[in-house]
Amino acid sequence: MAIGPEPFGLRLATLRDVPTIQAIELEATALFDPEYPEMAAFFRAHPTSAGCYERAVGDRSLWVAEQGGVLVGFALGHVVDGAGHLDELDVLPAFGRRGIGRALVEQVCRWATDLGLPALTLSTLPGVPWNAPFYGKLGFRVLDEVALTPGLAAIRERELVFSLCQERVMMRRELGAPATLLGAERAQDPNEPFDVLDAEGRPLGRVKARAAVHRDGDWHRSMHLWVVSRPERAVVLQRRGRHKDTWPLRLDVAVAGHYRAGEGLAEVLREAEEEVGLVVGPADVVHLGTRIRADDGARGIRDNEIQDILAYVTDEPLTDLRPSPDELEELLLAPLDELVRLFEDPKATARGLHLDGESAGTRLSAAHFVPCPDGYWTVALRALTELVGGRPAPPFRLGGSTP
Repeated sequence: MAIGPEPFGLRLATLRDVPTIQAIELEATALFDPEYPEMAAFFRAHPTSAGCYERAVGDRSLWVAEQGGVLVGFALGHVVDGAGHLDELDVLPAFGRRGIGRALVEQVCRWATDLGLPALTLSTLPGVPWNAPFYGKLGFRVLDEVALTPGLAAIRERELVFSLCQERVMMRRELGAPATLLGAERAQDPNEPFDVLDAEGRPLGRVKARAAVHRDGDWHRSMHLWVVSRPERAVVLQRRGRHKDTWPLRLDVAVAGHYRAGEGLAEVLREAEEEVGLVVGPADVVHLGTRIRADDGARGIRDNEIQDILAYVTDEPLTDLRPSPDELEELLLAPLDELVRLFEDPKATARGLHLDGESAGTRLSAAHFVPCPDGYWTVALRALTELVGGRPAPPFRLGGSTP
């Protein structure tokens, strides 16, 4: 377990960086090896030339991400038909899912904006999670064939001829508004793909976008991760972001996220790093139970989830956890015993300590939390009490009949 990577910085690339940039491009192809080995081999055999990177250094359109004095990623841009174009974006796999790729994209957007260009375009793969779905979260939208400019059409044709993949899409993000105003789209991507399940948790072999799943009330899988300090007998709570499509600004478990289509436990646990800066794997967590929850509480949202309830108990300080500003408003630490009483006695309150270390504490009431009429808060908190006390109970099942 590690809490929060050290900060990274962005800067313009220099000629001295070019060999390292080429090495990063080659190493990043390893992401394709598990599921797309032929594509990975093709990319390794056809890297971007050193001359291309050197020209971009002279054009001031090549940026690197640096962490601890080491280059860990880069982004390359140029102008196509009067708009900025993101030619290449790569981050070392070991440094993925830390916001580095997102920061590099935003840097290229700023460059295009400073040049007075109206948009940023790119070419990418639609079915690869860290390609089109990633860019969709950053405000890019797929362009129809009729919307392709001559320059973009030529790029796409060239890539289809020389690439093994016959499915490439062009995407575009308008730059009329600052990138930091993407609010709701950053909090959740309406096009995020979910596997559709039946009420017993069995996959139906269909994938739908998040917005459609929440509109139609399809069953889908999600995860709650409770983060617990053993020495303090306290749990971390998050205040949900104001742009969330369900229960904005209410208190919830430390980490809550959906399984994207095809993901397993290892992948969904990366939500912990994205939301609170906590690096944790399957071997670090305990399965507390399963919850089958149907929620029509938000306007226009039918959120029917089969939730894996997990716990991470640590003896280390939790003060280094940090909320992602794109996802959460703040993090609080609350005594476990007080939270148990809070949900058993309507008049009770509990202390909440702000983990930023700068704000004063606050008093919490049940009304501050996401409503759980099925008794989930009490069931989960009592299971955590047993776990912290060294008496882990068998996994619970709350609602439904999912095995």
